[in-house]
Amino acid sequence: MRPRGGRLCFAVLGAVTLGAGLLWATTVAAQVADAGWTLDELVGVALDRNPNLAATRTRITVATEDVATARGALFPRLDAVGRGEFFPRRERLLIFRHGFRRDDNPFENAILDYGLEATLPLYTGGRLERGVSLAEARVNAARSRVRLTRNELIFNVASAYYTGLRLQQVIAAQEVALASLEEALRIAELQREVGRIAPIDLLRIQTRKSQAERDLAGARNDHAQTIEVLKDLINVPAEVAIDIAGALTPAPTNVDIESLRESALKRRPDLVALRHETQALREAVGIAAARLGPNLDVKASYRGVTGLDDGTTRDDAILGLELRIPLYSGGVLQSQKRKALAQLKEKELRLQAAERRALAELERAALEIKTSGPRIAAARRAVDQGQESLRIEREKFSQGRGTSNDLLLAEEALLLARTQLAAALADNQVARAALRFAVGEDPVAVTVDTTPSVAGGN
Repeated sequence: MRPRGGRLCFAVLGAVTLGAGLLWATTVAAQVADAGWTLDELVGVALDRNPNLAATRTRITVATEDVATARGALFPRLDAVGRGEFFPRRERLLIFRHGFRRDDNPFENAILDYGLEATLPLYTGGRLERGVSLAEARVNAARSRVRLTRNELIFNVASAYYTGLRLQQVIAAQEVALASLEEALRIAELQREVGRIAPIDLLRIQTRKSQAERDLAGARNDHAQTIEVLKDLINVPAEVAIDIAGALTPAPTNVDIESLRESALKRRPDLVALRHETQALREAVGIAAARLGPNLDVKASYRGVTGLDDGTTRDDAILGLELRIPLYSGGVLQSQKRKALAQLKEKELRLQAAERRALAELERAALEIKTSGPRIAAARRAVDQGQESLRIEREKFSQGRGTSNDLLLAEEALLLARTQLAAALADNQVARAALRFAVGEDPVAVTVDTTPSVAGGN
């Protein structure tokens, strides 16, 4: 015979089950229709407001000015010169370098020397040309570093965004589970009054409800911290409240790893930057070597000399060549060349290590993508099975044929399945972003790109 009140309890529990399912569906649907921040909006604001990215962009300005400096050294240099001298002893001054004879010297004890000097480098062993190439390579390296910082920022925003969506689904699942536990506790208390349930069963449900409340508070705290991370990335004040909108949908899991390896080595901005920095150091080695060789300059000057006492002025002009060959520098020039060679060797080794690391990151991202598909499918099956199992256990519990332990195990299994499904979907999206990052693409699509282009190829 069915116990008294069993039908009523079953009807109430069935209504609760239906309501919980509707609440879950409504919560997920609300995430799609929410008027909060989308990923595109977050990325756009981050690219516009992030101070680290803005600071990295200033390196391009610095490097560009170095190019202008290096190119300017190729042109003639013109200086205005002047010098005044005073001799306390009033003796006749002999200025032989200006062509004055002893009998013809008009000056007394004060003279003023002024004029123009021009210098044009004729031969520097390629030092000045290499200086221009070095500066241009550093500009390209700076642009690649900006691109790298930009992609890292986009990936971090996307990772935090998908983490926030995952936590929203976890919170929704825990709220449904908590509501279900509260209803189960209400039914258990009614059954306890008529002696149909043992006190230990009631205690188990109460304990599980307390754990669910604790887990829900923890998930809400994790979500709030994730939002704070997003605020820092997009550079908005901490007191500004933001909500994120969107849904966790699976990204494609097909990956052609063979074609991606070449793209990763060619396009990754960190590798491109290292190649430009390596080229800059090769030019630095050439500059250091050129300093050990001869330098030839054209010198031209116009000088005027006047005496401060009588105002008589004489002038002359000089045009000539100046050859400089370093014979002895105390080992300074040789040491500079050895230093440049050592720096070049270090950068080449770092480039090799970075290439190996880039391929390893690509392999890991591709593996995450490939395994995310089976994970999502398994998690969805677990959710379906968990919902059916919970329905059966609720029916048995309401009829007095089940135990609270079986009901709680079914509740936990369904909550775990929903949590794992949310994690699998979020990991799938993050893995897709990591794969795009690994091959040098934007981790997520960007509507407006304000990053300077990388000039000079690879």
